[in-house]
Amino acid sequence: MTNPWLDPAHGQRFPEGATEANPSRAEQIEVLVTLAGAHRVSDPDAMDLLPPRRILDAGCGRGFVAERLLAIHPQATLVGFDVSPEAAEEAQRRLGGRARIVCASFEEDWPGALKEKDFDLALCVQAIHHVPHVLKRLTFQRFHDVLRPGGLYLQSDPVALGDPAVFPCVKALWNRLRSLHGFPPLPENYLQGDAEEELERRGDLLAGLDKQLLWLKEAGFANVDCFWKHGNRAIFGGFRLP
Repeated sequence: MTNPWLDPAHGQRFPEGATEANPSRAEQIEVLVTLAGAHRVSDPDAMDLLPPRRILDAGCGRGFVAERLLAIHPQATLVGFDVSPEAAEEAQRRLGGRARIVCASFEEDWPGALKEKDFDLALCVQAIHHVPHVLKRLTFQRFHDVLRPGGLYLQSDPVALGDPAVFPCVKALWNRLRSLHGFPPLPENYLQGDAEEELERRGDLLAGLDKQLLWLKEAGFANVDCFWKHGNRAIFGGFRLP
């Protein structure tokens, strides 16, 4: 399957339909920024939390989330990457000298700038669900390896529901948010299978939340948890300990 994010037209269209496809998007970004803002444990045995100094943004797109983070944390610098050359170039223009954005993918060996082992925060927003599960697990290990002791990894992504019995509840949540944002409800006959087929057509390879939390632990992360969840959208991650 051709990666749709290599098509510049797809990337340009994405912001227009992002809220309709994910009505909780604005809340997710606010939660993510809040979690990223007080995270680094200077002493793993202490409870003090400090704002990030160096941030890795994997699959950064056009830099919208990175821009928010750098505006809130003026002391921080950021390294990011995206598979789309056009998106990476726009992100670099948007973020200026406080960021270094490169064109790279999860499938390839990361360039040297992404391997520096002194990041306080690594985050991946709406990106890693596009790659196969084996590569997800390898990427979790890469995130762990580039963090400082006490550093935090945060992922914001759709997750597989697993049990079809919960789909009516998720559908009700979607329709509530769609209504609040002025979008029509999903069709009455819209089933979980329809949603999964639509996602697969877009190149989305969802994994269950429980599996990904386990994979994070296997990669060496501690204090792994889900910090926010709404339907099939989740924010989760863990800390690197010494």
